[in-house]
Amino acid sequence: PDGFTIEIAIPLKSIRYNNRNPVIMSIVFERYISRLQEHSSYPELDPAKGMAFLIQMEPMEYYDLKTYTLFELLPGFTYSQKYGESKNDLIKTENRGELSVTTKYGITSNLILDGTYNPDFSQVEADAGQVDVNLRYALFYPEKRPFFLEGSEIFNFAATENTVVDPIGSLVHTRTIVNPITGIKLSGKLGEKNTLAVFYAMDELPAEAISTEGDYAYFSVLRYKRAFSDDSYIGGIYTGREVKNAFNRVGGIDGIVRLTQSSTIEYNGIYSDTKFRPVIESKNGSAVNIIYKYDSRDLYYNASIQNITENFFTETGYLTRNGIFTIAGLIKPKFYPDSSFIRRIDIELFSAQTEDKPSGLWETYNYASGLFYIFGSQTARLKYTHSTEIFNGDKFKTGGITISYNGQLTKKFFIAFSYSKMKAIYYSSQPYQGKSDLFSSILVYKPTENIESYTNLIYSNFFRSSDNHFIYEYPILREKLTYQLNKYLFFRGIVEYNKFRRQLLTDFLVSFTYVPGTVMHLGYSSLYERTHWDEFQYRYVNTNDFREVQRGFFFKMSYLWRL
Repeated sequence: PDGFTIEIAIPLKSIRYNNRNPVIMSIVFERYISRLQEHSSYPELDPAKGMAFLIQMEPMEYYDLKTYTLFELLPGFTYSQKYGESKNDLIKTENRGELSVTTKYGITSNLILDGTYNPDFSQVEADAGQVDVNLRYALFYPEKRPFFLEGSEIFNFAATENTVVDPIGSLVHTRTIVNPITGIKLSGKLGEKNTLAVFYAMDELPAEAISTEGDYAYFSVLRYKRAFSDDSYIGGIYTGREVKNAFNRVGGIDGIVRLTQSSTIEYNGIYSDTKFRPVIESKNGSAVNIIYKYDSRDLYYNASIQNITENFFTETGYLTRNGIFTIAGLIKPKFYPDSSFIRRIDIELFSAQTEDKPSGLWETYNYASGLFYIFGSQTARLKYTHSTEIFNGDKFKTGGITISYNGQLTKKFFIAFSYSKMKAIYYSSQPYQGKSDLFSSILVYKPTENIESYTNLIYSNFFRSSDNHFIYEYPILREKLTYQLNKYLFFRGIVEYNKFRRQLLTDFLVSFTYVPGTVMHLGYSSLYERTHWDEFQYRYVNTNDFREVQRGFFFKMSYLWRL
C-alpha cells in the first residue's frame, strides 16, 4: 500500500569517475509504463527545456570513494563449421577454431584503453532482412558488436541526422569494418571538460578486393570535445580509411551552443580528401550544416541550412548523397486535450528545398502530419507528403500518404504497423516514374515472463506509372521466438522467409551468460532456396520445395577476468 523500493548495485569498476574527493556525479531517474502512457522522472523536468534532460540531472556527491586500477582480460575461443552447395551437394567450406583476446586497462578511472586481437565478431543474431532492390544508396545496418558499441556516443557529431532529408547519417559507422584482425581504442575524459576518443583497426579485406585494394584496410578515428556550460561544447574529428594506392580522409569541427533554456544552435564543418585508384587524382570535398532548434513542452521548431559538395565522401561513415544544397524548417506544436481518449496531439509541418548540384535542378520535400496519443500507450499518425526527387538529371514525383499505429494493448500484446502509398522512382541508368505500396508490421506476444514471440512483416511492391505494369513485389516474414529459462540461460529460434529471393533462413541459438563477458553460445543456421542444378547452372523453379544451400554451426565461449 505504500509503494515499493528498487535497489540497484553497480560496481564502481564499471563506472568512470574522477579521482577526487568528493566525486560529483549526476543522475536522472525515469519510469515509463507503456500500456498506461505514464512517464515520470526525478528530478522533475522543466517544461521550458523540453526533453533536454542531460542539463537537468540531479547532482550527487560521494565522499572517500576508492580509486581502482581497472584491468580486464577477456580471452575467447570460437569453433565454426560451414557448408555450401556445389552441384546439388553440400560440401564443407570451413572448419576451424580460433583464439582471441580482448583487454581493457584504466589509465585513470576516467580514461580507458581497450585492445583486441583476432576478435570473433560473428553476429550472435543475424541482421533482419531488408528490402534490397531498387536502391539509390546502401542499406544501413546497426552496430551490434560490444567492442565498437562501448563509448560509441562520443563519436556522435553535431548537426547530423537532424532532418528527414539529411544525407549524413554518421561520420563513424563501424559496420564498415567487416573483419578486423586487431583494434585499439582510447576513450574517456581528461579532466572535467575534455573528452577524447582514439580508435584504430586493421580490417582483413575479402578475396575479391585484394587485387585492387591489398590485403588490409586501415581505419583510424580521432575525436575530441571541449565542454562548456550545460550541454554546449566544441569538438573536432578525424577519420581515415587507407588501402593500397587509395584512401579516404575526413576532418571537421562541430559544436552546440545553448542560447536559452529551450533553444540551441548546432553546427559542423567537414572536409574530405579521397583517392579511389592510382590513376585517379584525389578529390576534395566539404560539407557544412547549421541548425537552430527550439524545444519546450508545447512547441518544437527548427531551421537549417546544409551544403555538401559533389566530391565529399566518407568511407568510415554513412552518407546517402552528396552534391546538394538544402534549406529546411520544421514546426511542431503540441496540444494536450482534456480528454481520456486523446491525451496529446502533435501537428508537424515540414518543408525542405534542395538543389541537386550536378543537374542544377531543385527538388522539394514537404509533409504535414498529425500524431495522436490515444488512451494509455497507443499512438496513431496520419502523414501526407508532397515531394520530388532529382535522379540522373530528371525530376520525379515521390510523395504520398502514410498511416501508422503502435501500442501496448495489454501486458502481453504489442502491435505496430505502417502503410504508405507513394509515388516512386525506378533507379537505373534509364529511370522511370512508378508507384509503390509499403507495409511493415510488428507483433510482440509475451504469454509468460519467460517467453516472447516477435513477428515482423515487411512488404514492398512497384508498378510503372505509364502503363501500370507490375515490376516486382518484395515480402519478408520473420519470426523470432525466445525462451528465457532463467537469468543465465535462454533459447532462441529465428525463421525468416524472403519471397523475392526465394530463400528461407533458420537460425537457432543456445546462450548462457554468467556475467557480461563470461558467456557461452551454441548456434546452428541454414539457408534454403527454391533452386535446382541442371548440370550447367542453378535455376529457380516454381515449387514449394526448398533445397538447403548453406549450413553453419558455431560454438563460442569467453571468460572475463577482472583485476
